Amino acid sequence: MVYWKEWKIKGVNTVGDLYENEIFMKEWKIKGVNTVGDLYENEIFMSYVDLQRKYNFVDKGNFWKRELNQLQHDHNTLVTNLALVTSSQRVQKDINDSALIRTLIQSKEEYDCLAEQEKNLIARLDAQIKEQEEKIIKLKMSVGGIGKVQQRRRHLQKQIQTLENQLNLATVKFNSILAENCKLREEMNSLRANKEIYTKLYNKLSAKLQGQKKIMRDIVEDSIQAYDQRMEAESRINAVKEKSAKDFLLYNTEIKELMRIIDHETKLKEFMLIKFRQFSKEGRLFHSL
Repeated sequence: MVYWKEWKIKGVNTVGDLYENEIFMKEWKIKGVNTVGDLYENEIFMSYVDLQRKYNFVDKGNFWKRELNQLQHDHNTLVTNLALVTSSQRVQKDINDSALIRTLIQSKEEYDCLAEQEKNLIARLDAQIKEQEEKIIKLKMSVGGIGKVQQRRRHLQKQIQTLENQLNLATVKFNSILAENCKLREEMNSLRANKEIYTKLYNKLSAKLQGQKKIMRDIVEDSIQAYDQRMEAESRINAVKEKSAKDFLLYNTEIKELMRIIDHETKLKEFMLIKFRQFSKEGRLFHSL
C-alpha cells in the first residue's frame, strides 16, 4: 500500500462525483467507485493494488493503473499547490501585501481628499469665471462704448490669467509637497531601521557595561577584603613584634640572672675549693707532726 498520510488535505470534497472528470470511465461506477472518498481507506489514498483488491478491478492493458496514476498525479499536484499557498513565506507575503494594500488605500483616500479639494477649487474658479462673464454681459448692456467693454474684457482676461497662474503654482506646490512626503517617508523608514540597529547595539553595550560594573564591584570588594586582611595581618605582626621584644627583654633579664647565679656559684666553688685545699694542707701537717 502506498501511504499518503503526509499529503492529507483538509477541506477536500470526498463526496464529489468522480465522473465530472473525463479521465474516469463508467466502469468505475459499476465497481462501486462513485465519489472521491471511495479512493481513500482510513483517510489514506489507496494504491492501484489496493483498489484492485477492494473493487475487483481487472487489468486491461494497464488501463486502470494508468487512470489511477493520473488521479494520484492530480492529487499530488493539488497537495503541492496547497502547500505552496499555505506556506509560511506565502502567508507572510500575503500579510505584507495586505499591509501594503492598506497603505495604498489610505494614500488613495488622502489623494481623493486632495483631488476633491482641487475639484472644489476648480468649481469655485468656474463660479468666479461665470460671475465675471455675467458682469461682462451686464457691462455690455449698461456701457455704450465698445472701447470700454474691450478694456473691461482685457482686465477680466488678466484676472483669469492670474487665477490660472495661482492654480498652476498651487498644483506645483502640491506636487512638490507630495514628492517631499515620499522622501520623508523613506527617511523615516531608514531612521526606523537605524533605530532598531542602535537599540540592539545599546542593549548589547548596556549588558556589557552592567557586566563590567559587576566585575568592578567584585574587584572593589576583593580589594577592601584584602585591605582588611592586610591591616589585620599588620596588627598581628605588630603584636608578635611587641611580644617578641618583651620576650627578648625577659630572656636577657633571665640570662643575666642566670649568669649572676652561675658566677656566684663558681666563686663559691672556688672559695670552697681553696678552703678545702687549705684544710688538706693543715691536716697533712698535723699528721706529720
